[in-house]
Amino acid sequence: MKTLLSKIFNITTNQYIAFFLGALTVAFLWYLQSPQEILIDSRDSSTNIFQVASSTGENYFTITSDGKIGVNHEAPTTALDVYGVIRVYDHNSYECTYEIEGAIHYRGIDKHFWGCDGVKWHRLD
Repeated sequence: MKTLLSKIFNITTNQYIAFFLGALTVAFLWYLQSPQEILIDSRDSSTNIFQVASSTGENYFTITSDGKIGVNHEAPTTALDVYGVIRVYDHNSYECTYEIEGAIHYRGIDKHFWGCDGVKWHRLD
């Protein structure tokens, strides 16, 4: 059984951690000081580039190399792939504008879901 090892590097102002499985470098975690960012990348573009899982391997969160996000789903096939219930909270203060076109919200006062078409909120149910 191979052990996953990591090593911290400092190249000028950028720092990164490289993860090794045996002699193979499998991933990088970068911290850039300017702009302040944390970047995660994999050596193999065909795999997930970031995952959060339990110690038993149960998947909680995944980002694939093509930008798809999975919540409780290891292999998302759409931009956001959720395995489970999604909760939308009551929020009445958003104005429907082109910036949030396609947004959905739940309005607790009337117990309905609403969708924004870029101009006006429309009841969805």
